[in-house]
Amino acid sequence: VAEVKLHEDAFGEQRKREVKDQQFEAGKHFDDAELSYLKTTGRPEIIMDQVSGQVAKVTNQPVPRGIVLPNGGGADPKSAEYWQGIGRRVETLSGAEAVYKWGRRHVAVMGRGFWRIRPDYYGRMMRSQDGRYPLTVFQQDIRIEPILVQHSVYEDPLCRSLDFSDMGFCHITSDVEWKQLKRLHPTVVFEDARSLIAAHGDPMPGWVTDKHVRIAERYWIEDTQITLCVVNLQGVDTVVEKTAQSDYPRELIRKEHTFSIRKVKWMKYLHGVVIAQADVPGRYIPVVKIVGERRIIEGKEDNRGMVRMAQHPQRLVDFYEQRLASAVDLSSEGVWTGSVRAIGDRVNDYAHAHKNRPGVLLYNDIDEQGQPIPAPTFVTVAPAVQHLVMAAQRAGMSLRGILGAPDVAPEEQRREQSGVAIGRRQAEQAQTTSHYGDSTNAGVRQTWRIILDMGREVYSVPQILRINGKNEKEIDVLVSSGVPDEAAYQRLGIAPGQIEHMLRADVGDYDVIVTAGRAQETQRQETVEIIDKVLPRLPPEMAVRATGTLLRNLDGPGMFELAQQLAPEDEQAMVPREEVEQLTQQAGQIIDAAKAKIQELEQQIATKRDEWTAKMQMNTEDNQTKLEIETRKAASEVEQ
Repeated sequence: VAEVKLHEDAFGEQRKREVKDQQFEAGKHFDDAELSYLKTTGRPEIIMDQVSGQVAKVTNQPVPRGIVLPNGGGADPKSAEYWQGIGRRVETLSGAEAVYKWGRRHVAVMGRGFWRIRPDYYGRMMRSQDGRYPLTVFQQDIRIEPILVQHSVYEDPLCRSLDFSDMGFCHITSDVEWKQLKRLHPTVVFEDARSLIAAHGDPMPGWVTDKHVRIAERYWIEDTQITLCVVNLQGVDTVVEKTAQSDYPRELIRKEHTFSIRKVKWMKYLHGVVIAQADVPGRYIPVVKIVGERRIIEGKEDNRGMVRMAQHPQRLVDFYEQRLASAVDLSSEGVWTGSVRAIGDRVNDYAHAHKNRPGVLLYNDIDEQGQPIPAPTFVTVAPAVQHLVMAAQRAGMSLRGILGAPDVAPEEQRREQSGVAIGRRQAEQAQTTSHYGDSTNAGVRQTWRIILDMGREVYSVPQILRINGKNEKEIDVLVSSGVPDEAAYQRLGIAPGQIEHMLRADVGDYDVIVTAGRAQETQRQETVEIIDKVLPRLPPEMAVRATGTLLRNLDGPGMFELAQQLAPEDEQAMVPREEVEQLTQQAGQIIDAAKAKIQELEQQIATKRDEWTAKMQMNTEDNQTKLEIETRKAASEVEQ
């Protein structure tokens, strides 16, 4: 409760603003009083929504992809490639692109977005005929999951890192009806709100009502302090833990430091009652937060998306469009003018002619003396709408400026429209909203860091994972903590050496970068266009190989099989032996020349180093001599 109140104090006003932003983007541009006024005055309720389209453009930007890099500790490029394949496997099985875009949509609308990463048992429960289950049912996997109700997240407001990786706690809530509580959580003994409040007091406002009870998941960090020291034991430096029972003499300790070990805890609870609890693999809270425009104003955090500052110009656009529509509507109605004798008792027919649309309107054509009477005439008045049109245009320009959408109407009216000009306008718009993409990049990077960190424990049990390896080729990887023993191979049903690719989950440190997001279809299309242009200029052997790559990027049936026949996996078979030997000889000559050049440069460096050392020694001796002379002069002056 204390953590939730801490969050409410920091983000209470932010949440209220976010709700208004969501309602406005959903089409609620007027409050109840304004809608009542429009109905009372007979004015149309016109909403010229220009916001949601720009939100969709930001939301539908391509999602970045993670790239794993080795970062020491025994990591190597091959292991980084396997981890990268595991990360993309998790994204594919999770439908991560939709999850990322769901969070980014909320960032564009209200300023904040969330998703989570969860380990669990996702294997199929395959029971054999003898009633036994395989040991693989205890193999865990990782999934990226959306948080449908973004306001159900109560995150730590004291984060200092820009990617929120130092989050100390996070609560995710969901409201459950009392009649469903027992079915979902049989261990809960409370039947209604009164019994829960009587047992544990009055909870947070709104968390317990007669209709529902709020269930929450809590993640938090527990830090364990541990003191390690480097001790010289029998001439060998050894890292040991310093405790009260194992204290070492000060003269043996070379270095000492107290480390903080992060452990992630999880529990599910309702007010005063813990339903379940467990440890979470890894050292990060498995909830990812991304923001749009982040500001700290007088110590309070303010996150906003595209909607916040676009509301006023959007309402102006709606207002002027309403006035313009009303003016045009009134001009189409007009008025009937005529003498009283001509219209007579047919006033209602003329008054409602614009609604009833009668086929015939009768009038009295002669008076009592038999003289002709002029027919009634329909008079229309052209309204002065120029000022309304100009005002609506100015409001629209202001709205586009706030949303980051350039005014392209004047340019689109020109006859000359090159692809370069169109691409420049698109790049300009993408640049004005690029911070939303940067925020998504940070969230995807943190997601991959969580997957790598969590995977060390989740994939510690030996198991075989199907991943996309180099060149997107599917391979089987045996993942385990340590080297699998013979029993592990028997459980997996394979022989030692049967799996070519192996990854030790407990070895190596890795880092993650993300690529600039481009849709996979766009990348494939660019590949096809480039190869199609280069193909006619290649030698015959390389042209055959490039043709296989071209076919693999086409979507037609049978293209992949045809590519395999034209460009087999053994690419060396496509190059003549004489050419291979010639290239090898040339490469050896280049390497020998490079080695000779390096030796020459090293000799020059050594010569320069000797010259510099000798010069420095001479300068030092000169300075020492001058110092002695000045010292003697000062001593003689003092004696005098």
